[in-house]
Amino acid sequence: MGLRCVLITTCAVNIAHALARLVQFEISISQEVRSPDGYARPQILVNGTFPGPLLALDQGDDVERWHARALMPGLSQRPILPGSSFVYRWTANEYGMYFYHSHLKSQISHGLFGPLYIRPSSTVVKPFDRITTSSQEQAQLVKTEKTPIAVTISDWTHVTSPEFTSIEQEADLDVYCSQSILINGKGRVTCLSPQQQEQELADPFKAALNGSKLHPSGCAPFITLGQGTYSHNFSAVPADLIDGCEETQAPIEQFLVQKNDRWASFHFISAASVQAPITSIDQHPMWVYAVDGRYIEPVRVDGLQIYNGERYSVMVKLDQQPGTYRIRAANYALNQLIIGFATLTYASRFWHRPDPAPYFTYGGAPTSTNVTLLNTTTQIVPFPNVPPARTADATHVLRVKRFGGSWKWMLSGTASYPVDYSSQHPLLWYPNSPAARNQSLVIRTVNGTWVDIVFVVEADVNDPVAPPHAMHKHSNKAYILGAGVGDWTWDTVAEAAQAQPASFNFVNPPYRDGFATPTGTGQHVWLVIRYKVVNPGAFLLHCHIQDHLAGGMAVALLDGVEAFPAIPKEYGPNSGRRA
Repeated sequence: MGLRCVLITTCAVNIAHALARLVQFEISISQEVRSPDGYARPQILVNGTFPGPLLALDQGDDVERWHARALMPGLSQRPILPGSSFVYRWTANEYGMYFYHSHLKSQISHGLFGPLYIRPSSTVVKPFDRITTSSQEQAQLVKTEKTPIAVTISDWTHVTSPEFTSIEQEADLDVYCSQSILINGKGRVTCLSPQQQEQELADPFKAALNGSKLHPSGCAPFITLGQGTYSHNFSAVPADLIDGCEETQAPIEQFLVQKNDRWASFHFISAASVQAPITSIDQHPMWVYAVDGRYIEPVRVDGLQIYNGERYSVMVKLDQQPGTYRIRAANYALNQLIIGFATLTYASRFWHRPDPAPYFTYGGAPTSTNVTLLNTTTQIVPFPNVPPARTADATHVLRVKRFGGSWKWMLSGTASYPVDYSSQHPLLWYPNSPAARNQSLVIRTVNGTWVDIVFVVEADVNDPVAPPHAMHKHSNKAYILGAGVGDWTWDTVAEAAQAQPASFNFVNPPYRDGFATPTGTGQHVWLVIRYKVVNPGAFLLHCHIQDHLAGGMAVALLDGVEAFPAIPKEYGPNSGRRA
């Protein structure tokens, strides 16, 4: 069961183990004025902190969590009103790094998120013998894995998320920029001169600008290439949101490590609303050993691009001179030139001042041809590998495009998913209601079957660019079978694979819960996932770019609807507003 949806659904579908350990957490949500990047504004805190505290438990634990706010109403529960509470009960069937967060009205952009780590059971086979043949080193890696270092990357604006959404709607713009990139809730605003911007721009970004200049914030201008041919009210965008840039000197996160530990396990989590940074640690290659909470065949790289909602677990060898090394999160996309920093510091009485060369520039480009970036198509091989079924029982084609304006989106191709869809009549409770049978917003599946979902991101004269979308599936993970450029013209994946065999991988495809679609300019692009329905319930399939989710890029999955579990009395129609 996918744990990133636990705050939404698992309370209704898991039955506690009689012999499992019961772990209890209390989560309290508040709003206060804070200055994570040196600029004060109201934001959400979880137990008084931002990000929320790391919740650590063991695979197989039964979990009881008291929660005091709403997450995703309309699927498994009603909204939790201010001043009320809700108790989630679920079993940690999976292992790995996840993060708890809100799915209501871009509250993740307002600070409502935190890391969640589930230590793997001793019965789970580990891939560390692929990193080193030394039994001593392997034992150290196993030990290191038990003490995770969560690195939560987020972007930050100087307006609240409700204000941001209101600006987008009034201006009819997809405002794809932010003021800073934070690491573990800390960062600073950095401003470059026009000359520095020109020097740091990566070549693809320069080509897309086609002579246009960046705003002082590093944001690309709102041109048709990124906004489509819609009417806009530019006066609704506050000048300082895009045009302004005032540097700050707020503290940045420092990760203190011991050289004698030999290894450190970092878990990179993207809680970003918009940005997709390339993340690296100066002079420290990393072994990627898990993706989205599941082991892979380890691969050594210098950096990795992390799309919204994704998680990467890496081992870093602590073999450099004692000193301080920069951790970089450099946005590598066509929307904004922006970067976030943290530091890795060796604890030592003997201090050196290393001058390490970065692997990637301020603009996210590799600094040499020897620098390696994780290839998410070919290098994410499941460990152990269990291939998917060769054929599927059902195919659903979703045509992703805007819905009459720059800020509003569709995932189904026919309707935009309202943020409060069926919020007072959750689909888990009423699986045969008209809302649950709306084919434009709901996919219904049969338990035990294999399902293919095809994302087709459309580009046309109104929307010339098909940008990458960070799709995320709640509940169990899915295999990424293939991707391509051009329209999807087949009835099934089998037909497509026969026509384009080189575009598909049925042998060892990536197995994860996040799927970034390809980028296309002037033509459609597509991506195919396949999963088995094994977890009956109501779940969300959506883009994890918060502006796009708020704009309606989502559908509901009613998986195994004929086998929905009985709803415990305390979670049924009379629940959700308990003081």
